[in-house]
Amino acid sequence: PFVDDSFDLVYSRFAVHHVENPAEVLTESTRVVRPGGRVAVIDLVSPDPALADRFNDYERRRDPSHTRALTVEELSHVLATSGLEVVHRTQAEPVLPVDRWLEQASTPFDVGDAVVDELRAELEGGPPTGMRPVDQDGTLSYRQTWEIVVATKT
Repeated sequence: PFVDDSFDLVYSRFAVHHVENPAEVLTESTRVVRPGGRVAVIDLVSPDPALADRFNDYERRRDPSHTRALTVEELSHVLATSGLEVVHRTQAEPVLPVDRWLEQASTPFDVGDAVVDELRAELEGGPPTGMRPVDQDGTLSYRQTWEIVVATKT
């Protein structure tokens, strides 16, 4: 319901991977930000395009509200087609304990146990999950990739 060119800044924090149509959301963000204004996106991205489907499968099993984490390239494309020019980009790669990640979404125990088993199997040389699991002093963890982008309305 906002008027065109209403805001100096519009931002999205860890929401893009929960919407069916990220381009629609970012196009709407572009519409309501003033010319020269900024749109900022901080979101989980799929770190390996070849494993994106597997990565998203694990995220959806953990949290059914997850639709799809874009790859960096897909996010860049959506921003560009929304009329935005990227002026700053950085990544963070935190390592998070799997137990905390599962609890955060209230993942059912049977689903969580299966995910843990598959992540441990990958650590032992099994098939890649796209989740990049690590053992940190006996704690099963995994590495996320966060893309942090600031773009200007052109």
